[in-house]
Amino acid sequence: MSTNPATVVYGADAVEKTSEVPNEPRVVSMVTTRIVDRLERPQIESEIRSVVECEIERFEGARVRDFVPILVERRVRSSLRALAHAN
Repeated sequence: MSTNPATVVYGADAVEKTSEVPNEPRVVSMVTTRIVDRLERPQIESEIRSVVECEIERFEGARVRDFVPILVERRVRSSLRALAHAN
């Protein structure tokens, strides 16, 4: 058995996990598009993209990366709601 902390063992097979979000540029684009579409404000797409990229960086050291896209989307939407209520 491997001593690599990034290895997940299922039965006799070991599967290497990376510390990166799979296809990160696609994830950034997908999350950004969903948020912008929901807000119906395409003029702020570049600002939303920047926030999404920053949030993805927060999860850089996470061992489990599968849920990063949904966690990022939730954090960005929560931040936007807080800003809306502050104004």
